[in-house]
Amino acid sequence: LTLAKPYLDQFANVLIQGGALHLDVQLASGPEDPLAVRGALEITGLDTLDGQRKLPLLAWQSARIDAFKYSAATNLLGIAGIALQQPYIRVRANEDRSTNLRRLLVEPEQRADAGTTAGGAAEPGAAGAAAAAEPAGKPFVFRLGPVTVVDGIADFSDLSLPIPFSTRVTQLTGGTSPLDIDSREPMTIKLEGRVADYGLARVDGAFLPVAPWQKSTLALTFRNVALPDLSPYTVRFAGHQLAGGRMDLDLRYTVEQGRLKGDNNVILRDLELGPKVPYEGAMDLPLGLAIALLKGPDGRIDVDLPVEGNVNDPEFRIGGVIWKAIGSLVTRVVTAPFRLLGALVGMESADFEQVVFAPCEAVVTPPEREKLAGLAEAMAQRPQLALRVPGVIAEAEDTAALRETRVDSAIGERLAAVAQPQDSPEISWRRRRDVLEELFAARYPEQSLDAILESHMIPVDPAEPEGRHRLDDVAYLAHLRGDLVAAETVPAEALQQLAGQRAAAVAAELTAAGVEAERVLVEGAQVGKVGKNGWIGLKLEVDQR
Repeated sequence: LTLAKPYLDQFANVLIQGGALHLDVQLASGPEDPLAVRGALEITGLDTLDGQRKLPLLAWQSARIDAFKYSAATNLLGIAGIALQQPYIRVRANEDRSTNLRRLLVEPEQRADAGTTAGGAAEPGAAGAAAAAEPAGKPFVFRLGPVTVVDGIADFSDLSLPIPFSTRVTQLTGGTSPLDIDSREPMTIKLEGRVADYGLARVDGAFLPVAPWQKSTLALTFRNVALPDLSPYTVRFAGHQLAGGRMDLDLRYTVEQGRLKGDNNVILRDLELGPKVPYEGAMDLPLGLAIALLKGPDGRIDVDLPVEGNVNDPEFRIGGVIWKAIGSLVTRVVTAPFRLLGALVGMESADFEQVVFAPCEAVVTPPEREKLAGLAEAMAQRPQLALRVPGVIAEAEDTAALRETRVDSAIGERLAAVAQPQDSPEISWRRRRDVLEELFAARYPEQSLDAILESHMIPVDPAEPEGRHRLDDVAYLAHLRGDLVAAETVPAEALQQLAGQRAAAVAAELTAAGVEAERVLVEGAQVGKVGKNGWIGLKLEVDQR
């Protein structure tokens, strides 16, 4: 095959190091068929180099066609099949994202020059003569039998990434179904090979070679792929290296009338993030938190990743579509983490992340305890997560309630000091009036109780408003208590203490339900959201452990 180099130079800058052509062909020409060709061929020991870098490019032990046939009368080329033994190909993406295969192709203007050099002066009418040789009105027909591949190797490297990437697929075996360019039946392809030392790759697809964008299906399966090997891609798209773990992928794509739809399942085992690597254009994703949210107690992440796109769009890139889907998944998970946690235990309430308290209280009510028990169950399934529990206060609501609580506490203490077990209801009521009047006099020394008392006198008989009057004790004592509450002061320390008590109460419920204490992080006071019922919400946050 080295003799073919001058002709090959017209099309590609490839060096032929070795290889032999074995050809058995019969030619015939007659009135019914100006040219009929049939035969068989085999190329053995092919060995080629990249003409630019002198690196291995394409090789095989054997490429065999047992039978082929061409008829000029029908303009039909038929090939019984192609059998490839131990093929090898090297594909390299350069720093500018061009490929070695594309760079090796000779441009048309260069090809014309090469043709003149190789074969002398080109005849002006040569192209027209060749066109005239084609049968008029006879479209070209091509039929190909099965293609088989046995024990192939593919080397792939990508130097356009922040970290150069390379991988090798070995033991590549499989093939394609027969092809007829006039048939509506798609061509199928099945290939399987080993990735690196212990990974598996499988391709299973069907497409129309003349119009693959009209209707195609492709299934890609990867098993036990080492995640650190993919760090060059994660750095480019997400600015992070991968330190450890293994991946299984099941990618299912369909293309119909130019629209791509993918239903992908990704399983990551024991994924560990490596260092963050600044890279221009990479998405700024909170991958650490997303991994902690998605990783189960067995170290496994199992997610479905649907993708869509238009392959007719000049800007379409399948890698970009997939990473956009990953970015959407990460964003969705980290912005609504409690929705995911609630779904783990069948609690999809929108309030799963919030514990509510009555004003000035730090008691976790039974409904909130049930919520925290469910959250603890979900946390057991996500051991990489921690919970941040802030103390919360609503200054207006808590202050108002604390004023009442402090006044009632003072009243209760005074009553407890003077009450006797044998007191009658009348005496107990009188003692309460005395206590309130004493507290009021101490708080408002310049105000007269007589005026307040007079304002709460009511007729003994409602039918005789001008008759005798009596004191409305309930209204009178409520008035005194209201004035005492209005004058009560609540120090800032009391609000801070309340906030801490609430956070401690939530943390105690979580640890009692089984969440390890080091995974519950109590934080300082924040302003709580007040609901329509006036209760104050304590909003939990998730974080990496």
